[in-house]
Amino acid sequence: RLEMELVWSTLFQRILGMHPSLSGPPETNVLNGTGRFLREHVVSSGFGVGVVSGMAFAGMSEDELHRHAADFALGLLASLRQKAGKPLWVEKSPYDMFHVPVIARLCGDRVRYVWLVRHPLDVVCSIKELFDAMGVYPFEFHEYVRRFPAPLEAFAHAWVDTNRDAQALAKTRPDNVVTLRYEDLLDDAPRELARILGFLGLDGDPAALLEAALAMSGDVGLGDWKTYQKRTLTRESVGRWKELQTPVLSRLVAIVGPLAMELGYTDLPVPEEITPS
Repeated sequence: RLEMELVWSTLFQRILGMHPSLSGPPETNVLNGTGRFLREHVVSSGFGVGVVSGMAFAGMSEDELHRHAADFALGLLASLRQKAGKPLWVEKSPYDMFHVPVIARLCGDRVRYVWLVRHPLDVVCSIKELFDAMGVYPFEFHEYVRRFPAPLEAFAHAWVDTNRDAQALAKTRPDNVVTLRYEDLLDDAPRELARILGFLGLDGDPAALLEAALAMSGDVGLGDWKTYQKRTLTRESVGRWKELQTPVLSRLVAIVGPLAMELGYTDLPVPEEITPS
């Protein structure tokens, strides 16, 4: 029995939440919070510092710790699902992508995953816009910004790492993961929604779900405010990367190019090399 669906798009979460069997609440951050709780920090001596190593010294194995963490996290989400009065739960928090291996370990086969893929260069531009508005880099990006001082390059590396993790999950659990391209959703939402509903084993009218979702307003989580301003599906955020300068594009394509091509993004620019005069 499905207890929730993991979805990494506010817009898509909003649409699925219109289904009578699916509850699509604002971002809870329960799963990525659990991922941070279980993350070990390696110190210079080679020992890990964190809950996993601490509990190991106390006599609790890593597997046992993860079972307790899973009971806690999934118990929280189950309680919210019960309050919503719907049998299934749609869980979407953007920073879940940074904890895919841990989330997969916690949830096992109890969930199904919708891996939403978007053009990496548009993702980089979108992240910059959000963080400029926030005025701060969230925790998950601290290490990237430290290692790659050019912010757009840091965001590009984060896109590659997180989507590689999702790709690995899709390969190891193909029956539990479906891939959805953001651009395909915009091009033909009813078709893509019908495909996803079929993956989830649900019936429903995709066009009616879309219409209801675009007409609604509601509570928002981090980053949700933009989608609640939309009343139509538009492609205004597609292709924004084309405004980036050639040298910047060259560096970004060098980072995201291999994975982007694997995921079907064949329109990556190949800018001419800039030779200093």
